[in-house]
Amino acid sequence: MNQLISYNRFYSPIIGLIILFLLPSCKNNDEEQFLWDVLPFNVKIHVQDKNGNNLLSPDVIGNIRGKKISAIYDGKEYELNWDSNNNTTNTRYIPAIFYGLKLDQGFTLGDIQYEPDPNKSYLIFGDFDGTQNHNIDLTLHIEGYSQSWNISARHLVKWYGSELSPKNTYTLNGEDVSSNEIIILL
Repeated sequence: MNQLISYNRFYSPIIGLIILFLLPSCKNNDEEQFLWDVLPFNVKIHVQDKNGNNLLSPDVIGNIRGKKISAIYDGKEYELNWDSNNNTTNTRYIPAIFYGLKLDQGFTLGDIQYEPDPNKSYLIFGDFDGTQNHNIDLTLHIEGYSQSWNISARHLVKWYGSELSPKNTYTLNGEDVSSNEIIILL
């Protein structure tokens, strides 16, 4: 037994040193690589009455649900499909898929996850690649209204070293919009 203890005391440090020299960590001399989750860029449009009521909500009297709403972009008309479920799956990966004009039902925090809330509905035009610059000019039409709305959105992406810095600017009928959302008053 004493011989086994002596054996362990003698060879344990030697085995430890061998492992220490055989398993060194690799040194990465390359620059640090960054993975970015960049959200797609889109144009978010709210439609409200003069009192601020959401006219895309089914619970608001005089709402415009079911009316033809379309956007003209690059010479093509994109009509809103009221019957489709345009909410995307809640995953970590958010691809930039061009849908044209779609209805997003907003979300309310539920017990476990965000729940779609039709009372918080708004229109989205897009999606566009968030890593690219975009100049978007579109004209929105709503059935029953003779007026159309000219919307311009600019998405400028700059890299400062390893930092991504997008800047968005919007105009509605030629007037600057101070937020990242367009509000159309009917």
